[in-house]
Amino acid sequence: MSFLSRPEKAFYLRNMAKSIDTAFVLAAGYGKRLAPLTDMLPKPLLPVNGKPMLCHIFDKLTEAGISRIFVNTHHLAGEYEKAFASSRGENGAYRFKNAEIMFIREEEILDTGGGLKNALPLIGDQAPVLVHNGDIFFDAPIRDFLNFAEKHAGDESAAATLCLRGDGALLNVATKNGHIVDMRKTTGAPFEKEMQFTGVFVANPPLLKSLKNFTADKFSIVEAFIEAIKKDSKSIPFFEENRGRWTDIGTPEQYVEINANSAPTLYGRLAELKISGFHAAKTAPITKGGSARDFFRFETPDGEKLIACFYSDEKRENFLYAPIAEFLGRQGFPVPQIAFHDKGKRMLVMTDAGTRDLASVKDNIHLYRQAIRHVKKLHTEISAEFEKSPFELSPQFDEALYNWEQNYFFDECVRGRFALGAERPEREFAEIKRRLLSEKKVLLHRDLQSQNIIVSDSGEDVSFIDFQGMRLGCAQYDLASLLFDPYVSLSYEARGELFEEYENAAPHLDCAGKKLFHTAAVERLMQALGAYGFLSSKRGKKEYENYFAPALENLIYCAGHAGLAEIEKLAQSCQEKL
Repeated sequence: MSFLSRPEKAFYLRNMAKSIDTAFVLAAGYGKRLAPLTDMLPKPLLPVNGKPMLCHIFDKLTEAGISRIFVNTHHLAGEYEKAFASSRGENGAYRFKNAEIMFIREEEILDTGGGLKNALPLIGDQAPVLVHNGDIFFDAPIRDFLNFAEKHAGDESAAATLCLRGDGALLNVATKNGHIVDMRKTTGAPFEKEMQFTGVFVANPPLLKSLKNFTADKFSIVEAFIEAIKKDSKSIPFFEENRGRWTDIGTPEQYVEINANSAPTLYGRLAELKISGFHAAKTAPITKGGSARDFFRFETPDGEKLIACFYSDEKRENFLYAPIAEFLGRQGFPVPQIAFHDKGKRMLVMTDAGTRDLASVKDNIHLYRQAIRHVKKLHTEISAEFEKSPFELSPQFDEALYNWEQNYFFDECVRGRFALGAERPEREFAEIKRRLLSEKKVLLHRDLQSQNIIVSDSGEDVSFIDFQGMRLGCAQYDLASLLFDPYVSLSYEARGELFEEYENAAPHLDCAGKKLFHTAAVERLMQALGAYGFLSSKRGKKEYENYFAPALENLIYCAGHAGLAEIEKLAQSCQEKL
């Protein structure tokens, strides 16, 4: 049965040989199953294998010769215009390769049929239109389907041509003799095979014109298909396309799977969290620091504040954070509580200790005193508990580790950053190792600097982070790390008071005097300067250039008080080249 009047048939037959050059992409949905990803971006703009899913569709369409693409939008509609803002022309249209892109905002979601009906004043109803669902990933080439659809468009009784797959999770399209005879078990017509609709079809003028007969503004395009089938069981031929990969990426699991071989993104991280039971809202990346791990803070819908950490398997110490945190927590040492840890996914979720670190708080001497007392407890009582039931830590401080730190300083700072041709102070390097290795080994934080001490929102308490490198070593190394931290400017008087606080805090630990303290500070400062050289020169983190001056000033002071004249002179030579 024909849906066209005689004049319309004549017009249609004159134009039926024309290639399909117009497409309509359905992109107005909410994508609720993918929340919270889709709270930030509409589903068609989520990155898939390195670029927005919508751009994969645009690539496929333009490669097949489509030159006009209309996209209906609703949820976060402004994000589409932001994404393509650089390609917007004077006429208001956007460009993608050789195609003109026009976004059509829907004030209310109109569903697939209503969306196409709403777009007809712009698209027109006189020529076939390719329609592609905007929230599916379908990487089979589309030209063969278009060739097939263009041939059938010559039959004025053909309402549409659908692209189907022979298998899939939702086989609800019944076919017989090359045509669709039922969808969603509506007509009850006998069939040969049930197939899956891909969300890709060509709407011919008969179908486009029939949309105007729907009194409702919101309806599914399937309703229009079924109406056409009921009038003529041969009005919708189909093309079977089993090549490529098809998925609607409807769940976080599907999103993670399809991006398995891509570089990680925030959206992939959010999907991993959702799979693990955490709905991450109000996300904010944490970029401070030199760690190669990815951190961001988030809130759950009930207001719980958490931090997610994603780490690589390059460093064994990354896997040790959770067991160390759990041990320290049991001993009353203030650290974030571990809410979740998955070694396979290399993902941690922990409580949020606060947004400020010790370096960012003014009038913080009382917080330093509190931190000092906690550190003293770590070096004494908690170390004793560890000795009773030891577990895996990073390798202890030994000659090899001190060698590494000293080489790091000389290679990345002296030779690398400052390009000095000085000789290595081997005798003093050896003396430092002798002094530090002669002391009792206790649990060390290992990176005890102000940015790793977090201040609670009340401003009254501190907690410690970044202790995954915890190991056994000389207690003075931790103390010197904190009191000669290049990130803050403590007065010599304050350092002296805090040193005494540590000495006097119970329980007692022989501190072996200030000469050892300054020796440990020299070792720690050399390690820090090596890190600044590496991060600023080889990782491109130029902000670390700011810390060479205070670190070198501290190194000169400490080397002088430790009787290490060669290192003092070497630091002065570096200082002169700033």
